[in-house]
Amino acid sequence: MAIDFFEIGRGGASRLRKIDYSKALDPLAKKIETRVKESKAKTEALINSMPQGVAIDKVPEELRGQVTDFLAKNKQEYVNASRIIASGIRPTDQRYIDAMATINGVNSKFQNLSNQLEDIALKRQAALDGRDHSKGAFDWEISDHEGLANGSMYANFSLQDDGSFNYLSNDGKTKKWSDYSNTFQTNSAGQEAYINLENLVINDASKGVEFNRNRYEIAFDGIIKTLKTDGARDFVFSDEKFLEEQTNEKFGTPEYEKAVSALRNKGNFESILKKYKKYAVDELSKVHVTPYNNYNNRQSSGGRGRDTLPVNYGVGYITKKSADTLFDDIKNKRDIISLNETKSYKFDEKKQQYFEVGTDPKKYVSNKFLLGTDGLWQQGYRIEEYNTEIIKAEEEAAKTALDKIQMEEDKKPRKNTGSFIKNIFQSVR
Repeated sequence: MAIDFFEIGRGGASRLRKIDYSKALDPLAKKIETRVKESKAKTEALINSMPQGVAIDKVPEELRGQVTDFLAKNKQEYVNASRIIASGIRPTDQRYIDAMATINGVNSKFQNLSNQLEDIALKRQAALDGRDHSKGAFDWEISDHEGLANGSMYANFSLQDDGSFNYLSNDGKTKKWSDYSNTFQTNSAGQEAYINLENLVINDASKGVEFNRNRYEIAFDGIIKTLKTDGARDFVFSDEKFLEEQTNEKFGTPEYEKAVSALRNKGNFESILKKYKKYAVDELSKVHVTPYNNYNNRQSSGGRGRDTLPVNYGVGYITKKSADTLFDDIKNKRDIISLNETKSYKFDEKKQQYFEVGTDPKKYVSNKFLLGTDGLWQQGYRIEEYNTEIIKAEEEAAKTALDKIQMEEDKKPRKNTGSFIKNIFQSVR
């Protein structure tokens, strides 16, 4: 049946067929809505994964303002970049690439900041624990160290864009915190190496080897090379006798301290080190004398003649000349004494007593022990002189130490201290 187009609609509106275009739009609307939800979820996920930086309560109060501003600025950059990535643009789009670079950069900055704050905390603790500054440290190094220990250095810190810190040093220069070091603490490595060198000299001399200056200069150079600059400075400026020679001032006086300070802070260290090398090797040549003479005396004696004394350590005898040398060396407090070609003893100026070279802690021995080791005490050779001049001094020192201990004990609440004092007296003896 043909449709009469002229009759369409005449029967009233109810006969018209309506078209609902919204139905055609439903799938598209749902897709857009889904995409919006996915984009928001992606943005939230990125933001949730954003690094939080550091716990602000763990940041030194003096640095909190800088750290807070740094975290806020970079978190906002992270959020903005996250929105760009979540917008659905292609990964090849430059905006996407830039946004990813921003996110990675913020991650790196926050990690760097965290590492630097941790390092600052550790080094401050080390500064508090170790305030025994190197004898060769510059004044500005000591000031930096003390400033870190008490926290005043924080006022000179500046937080950089990459999450690292710079600081203004007391020498007036701006430096990276990562370059800060506490390596200028005092160190006995130089002194220990030099004592080993002294032992080598003594050993050579005891075998009749003549002093070879060039050999020991090369050995000294090896010590300095191993110590490096900071260690070498500590080594040199720890030698009070050398510094007395250089300053012409007596150790312990204000004039000495002032002169050494000027030498340490303004002196040409290469020139000072050159002088110290000569001084140190000169001292080695002095150490060489006694054991070398003892060797020659033994060689010249040729046997057990009447110019010898029997001893008990295997050699069988000692020449009277060697005995006199040993006795006089102890009496005159010679710096180094070598016995039996095996052990050496060095005189400690502060304690006024000899200790065995190479022992740590130092093993101190009495003068009587030294004479007994070489058999002189048993022989009674010149012991009467020794008794009156040296033993008396040792007993006086022991008595003084005992009196001091007793005075300290008297200040305490009354206790039975008899055995304690007795033990102390025995240890002093």
